[in-house]
Amino acid sequence: MSHVDGRDPVSLPKHWVRLADLEPAVAGTESEMQEFASPANSDAIALEVAEPPSRREFLKLLGAGAAFAAAGCARKPVEKILPYVHAPEELVPGVPVFYASTCGECPAGCGVLVKTREGRPIKLEGNKAHPVNRGALCPRGQASILNLYDPDRLQGPVIFARGKGSNKPVVWGTADQRAIQALGDARGRGKVVLLSGTITSPSTLALVRTFLASYPGAEHVVYDPVSQDAILRAQELSYGARAIPRYRLDKADLLITLGADPLGTMISPVEYARDFYARRRPELGTMMRVIAIEPVVSLTGSNADQRLRVRPDHLYPVAMAVANELLVARPRGASAPGGAAASVASFEAATVERRAGLPLGTIARLADELWAARGKSLVMAGAQAAPAAHAVPLQIAVNLLNSILG
Repeated sequence: MSHVDGRDPVSLPKHWVRLADLEPAVAGTESEMQEFASPANSDAIALEVAEPPSRREFLKLLGAGAAFAAAGCARKPVEKILPYVHAPEELVPGVPVFYASTCGECPAGCGVLVKTREGRPIKLEGNKAHPVNRGALCPRGQASILNLYDPDRLQGPVIFARGKGSNKPVVWGTADQRAIQALGDARGRGKVVLLSGTITSPSTLALVRTFLASYPGAEHVVYDPVSQDAILRAQELSYGARAIPRYRLDKADLLITLGADPLGTMISPVEYARDFYARRRPELGTMMRVIAIEPVVSLTGSNADQRLRVRPDHLYPVAMAVANELLVARPRGASAPGGAAASVASFEAATVERRAGLPLGTIARLADELWAARGKSLVMAGAQAAPAAHAVPLQIAVNLLNSILG
């Protein structure tokens, strides 16, 4: 093997990192220095060829370095640690104290154990003795401890100026006086409305009732960012009681969800997750079958045995078509409220399947599975899954299905 310039290949270096190693004739040229120049080493190359700094520049850099070094050694404000004058009997410095409480991040009201040190809460965990969550706690509950130490939280009462759009911090005495004056004015010529989120504490609800009894015509308005009002309204129309039902997933052999996500965001996800996975363990015997009918992928849908995708406005027709199969198309001898058969007669399975994009025969198979598992089947619907016009009717249709199936 020969080389183009006549040199023996054996005498050439096996590896080269500079152009001069391959072609000695170009050694010392500017191209040698710039061949492997990069943003990382270009400054180093420039420093090698630059002139050394002058005495004035050196003193400026030295002074700036000393100033930065001194700024990093500033002493923090002194915080004195004072001992208890009268220490609580249950408190031992360095030993945590636990308190049982209730999580307020959502209306589920999971039981929690609050770990405190010297009176400061530092950690939340689920209470194993609580019947709802039985020791588990969702990420929102775990993170709720940060609300106590949020530097942007309100640390006292403020008075909001509606016209100016600003607020002014005041002391509690001033806020109490203004509230008393406003309540006194409303007693004679206005109406008192107490606005709050969902309250799960019986003692707090008793206090609210006592307060409202002092003002004739007073009203308690409950508002939540994620509301379950559709379920409450449907329960009131179906059964005469405005209450949230407790769904027992641990007793169901078949679960069908219509836009509901009991494992993710619905009512009491920690409790539902416990019950769900208790029935999804094959080593314990019969597993619960799960069918999810939903417009978007949910945590429940991703864990389902079968998932059917429909638009939000098709959830209500699908529920009514399943009821039609049980009461009209193929009556199974199921008991239903008076007039229920007439209300579902117009929702024929073939028509609903064609509009919803479901394979023909899907609704009939759903009805057959529900009837085969009657007494141990459960249908759930999401309060926010359907359009506003369908929210309450969808819940009523689900109540009808659950009543038919016992």
